Amino acid sequence: MPSTANLRRQHDAAMTLASQIIDLMDRCESCNDAYRISLALAKLLGLLRIHLAQEDQGLYPAMIRSGDADAAATAQAFATEMGGLAEQLERFAARWTCSAAIFAALAEFRAEAMAVFAALATRIHRENEELYPLAQRVVAARMHQDAA
Repeated sequence: MPSTANLRRQHDAAMTLASQIIDLMDRCESCNDAYRISLALAKLLGLLRIHLAQEDQGLYPAMIRSGDADAAATAQAFATEMGGLAEQLERFAARWTCSAAIFAALAEFRAEAMAVFAALATRIHRENEELYPLAQRVVAARMHQDAA
């Protein structure tokens, strides 16, 4: 099971990058500015691809198999409700592959980016507040069993 401390650090880094992109969008007046957006977006996408794979393919399934009914039910609900974020992110990334496309349709890019960032913020908040405490409980219980 991935460390929730590392996953939380990744959450913080993702939200920092999303905020940077929003700031860059607010000041975008040239293709050069759009290029800076595309660089920040590439960093965010790289981080999130790894992060979401760790959660969707590692943490969620491990919690579902954990034997802890609350952890399993919560992880299953999260997978069902928010498991599509990786696909949404990939569709967004495929549409906005270069700075010229971003600059040419900045209003559209902004609307789509804000929708993706809102979904990301919701998932991050819920994982930090609901899922990760359960994951920590599962790990603590497993460590207690191993020590006994």
